[in-house]
Order: sequence, then C-alpha cells, then structure tokens
Amino acid sequence: MKKEDILNDKIIFIVDDELDSAESLEFLLSEYYKNIYTYKNGLEAYTAIVKDDIIPDLIISDVHMPMLDGAEMVNKLKISKYDIPIVFITAHLDAVTLKKTIETDPLRLIYKPITHVDIFVNEINSIVLGE
Repeated sequence: MKKEDILNDKIIFIVDDELDSAESLEFLLSEYYKNIYTYKNGLEAYTAIVKDDIIPDLIISDVHMPMLDGAEMVNKLKISKYDIPIVFITAHLDAVTLKKTIETDPLRLIYKPITHVDIFVNEINSIVLGE
C-alpha cells in the first residue's frame, strides 16, 4: 500500500478556537488526509471521541481555548482511557501553561504562525505513520 493511501485513511482532529488558524491547518493537510475534523474547543473534540466514537489517529490542538483548553482535553481523554497522539500549537505560552501543557506529554509543541509549512506537514505525516 502506498504512503498516500495509508495517510488518506487516517483521521485527524484540528482543535482551535481561531477559525482562520483551523482552516489554514485543514488546507495544508487536506492534500494528504481526507478525514479531517475541526472543532472550536476541547469539549467539542472530547465529545466527538467519547460520545460519537470518532477516534482520531492524531489531534492537532491549540493550547488556549474556551470551555476546555488543550491540556484539559488531553487529561480528560487519558482519564477516559484514550491514548491519542497530540501535537499542540500555540501563539503564546506563559510558564504555568507551558508546564501544564508539557505534563500531558505531547509529541510536539509548535508555535504559531507556522512558517516552515513543508517541515510541519512532513512532521505530521511522520507522526501519523509512526516513523
């Protein structure tokens, strides 16, 4: 099976309260993935996983969001016995939030704006393929 076919079958969640950011990420990844779901906060994504039984292969999440932030979402998922790889994206982090975010053991923490698009997309594809 070709790499492109494998990626096409994977499910990606983009969780970001900033619509422009979410749409940009979806555009960047849509060349490789056909199953991309976007949510405006951690609670929506958590609900899709737990209640709708949509299990993503990767969550790309903003850190700061209303209702349920990225770190809180990951902690709730872990409590519910879901171990889903996470990549956090953020425009800014204070020391307390950085500590809380790192404690969730993300695969990556990437700062916005994403300036090296090719590197970002290759990183995401490698994570999803388990490379």
